[in-house]
Amino acid sequence: MRLFILIRRDPAETHEQFMAWWSERHAELARRMPGLRRYVLHEVLGGFERDVDWDGIAELEFDSEDAARAAFSSPEGRETLQDTKGRGGARLILSTDMLRLVKEG
Repeated sequence: MRLFILIRRDPAETHEQFMAWWSERHAELARRMPGLRRYVLHEVLGGFERDVDWDGIAELEFDSEDAARAAFSSPEGRETLQDTKGRGGARLILSTDMLRLVKEG
């Protein structure tokens, strides 16, 4: 199962400041969570069909929903969540399961 987390910075922070924190400090904490199979950060460059106000999308892959919940409940997961406290902005977490692979490579 995969989680896609859309994240928006606090308006008081520049996109560059946010990306530096998110892709360095926060990513280092998150990648240590137990059971995390894959972790990809995507910088949002803009909307394809219309403007959007998200700064990034994190893609996290786990073996199951239970594994994801255990990861976020672990000391490493709690530390990762604590790192986001007080940063303002917004996030939207989507839990997904791949329906089918249409094309690869």
